[in-house]
Amino acid sequence: MALRTRLSWGPTVCTEAGSKRPKISAESIRDLLPVVALVYALLGEPWAAVVAAAAWFVAYLTETWIRNRDKSPALSLESRPALSLESRPPPCIPPPLVPSPAPGAPGSSTAGGAGSPTPSSDAVVEGPIHGAFSMGSVVPFGLTLAAFLAVFLAAELFRGGFPVRAAILDSMQSALYCSALLIPLGLPTAVVFLQGRKHAPCRGTGIQDRIAAFQISCCAGMSLATAGAILAGWLPPLTLRQMLWANAAGTALPSLILGSVPVSSSAVPGNPGASLRAYPDCARLFPDILVPGLLSAVLLLGVFRLNLGYSGEASGAVDRARSLGFLALGLVQAGSPLAGLPGLSRTAGLRVLWRPLGVCLGGSIAALTAVATTFWFPPLRSALGLVLPESGETAAVLAGVAAYAVLAAMFRAGLSR
Repeated sequence: MALRTRLSWGPTVCTEAGSKRPKISAESIRDLLPVVALVYALLGEPWAAVVAAAAWFVAYLTETWIRNRDKSPALSLESRPALSLESRPPPCIPPPLVPSPAPGAPGSSTAGGAGSPTPSSDAVVEGPIHGAFSMGSVVPFGLTLAAFLAVFLAAELFRGGFPVRAAILDSMQSALYCSALLIPLGLPTAVVFLQGRKHAPCRGTGIQDRIAAFQISCCAGMSLATAGAILAGWLPPLTLRQMLWANAAGTALPSLILGSVPVSSSAVPGNPGASLRAYPDCARLFPDILVPGLLSAVLLLGVFRLNLGYSGEASGAVDRARSLGFLALGLVQAGSPLAGLPGLSRTAGLRVLWRPLGVCLGGSIAALTAVATTFWFPPLRSALGLVLPESGETAAVLAGVAAYAVLAAMFRAGLSR
């Protein structure tokens, strides 16, 4: 029997038959948010700590509200939407049932009545187990911190010999900064919101995997770009306010759009046989997270450095270069819902593609409108430290984003063969 166990305040530990690989959990990310708030407070960024704490509070309130709406007890083993980011059969397809043996036969039960169905041996048992906050959710954060710290210390050792105490403290601060940027602020709320839709259509498998891969790849791109800038001795390509906005608000609408697009044949009318799994499992770390993250990091660093060198010593050159990097990141995020459509068209054909295409296109246009609002709305533009780009600079950014899209599609096509 496959067994999935979910800790109510710890990371989701999912163990399937024949597989001991743990899956990423939205609850694990939620448990990390207080840690991220503490990190930002230690780094002297109180308002960033407030944002991380607010993200945790919103995710917790959303789950509590959905639980109370469905009248599900908090700590029972009754049915409740699990938040583990794994692929499973669509919720509208019932698990296979095995008819109970005839009355009087071995294994028959009089309690269920004659002919009552019995779940098969492959049925899935889900339920929260009460427990305190688990330190297991902090392990990925600690490993990431150790990796960044090792890289920064190695760079200090390469530059000037054995690092002194000041260099060690600077490396620790940079490692904390880059590790905190890797935690997606909007993932728990987005997953809980999509799971809690009462009358949501059958959306198929891989929905949560796509949301997790998208949000974590965006955070990985910003974190790797910041780490690359620190190693090169440059200024960060984005300010902390811009990165927090891109982490939370910039990923919110694309995540909801990704959660509304079907990725299995059961969600597409008139196409019961074809497989529409357009996005791989989130456990495929390299193609789904690292490749888009590395490409977006290269895009951010390239746009920032090229425009900074082009502006020279002009007044506000750094703000202008960072504004163009923020624009490039916003365009990449807004175009993410359209990334899986080529795979859908190959497996399903254009005839059944019009509805997902309309949802993705409308969501991308709405996300682009939100990006434009950050530039054209003066209070928001001033709060984020943005500068209105010129037409030539915008064209250069569009060319860079187009190159990113082509390279990402090539990697995705090559790895799917």
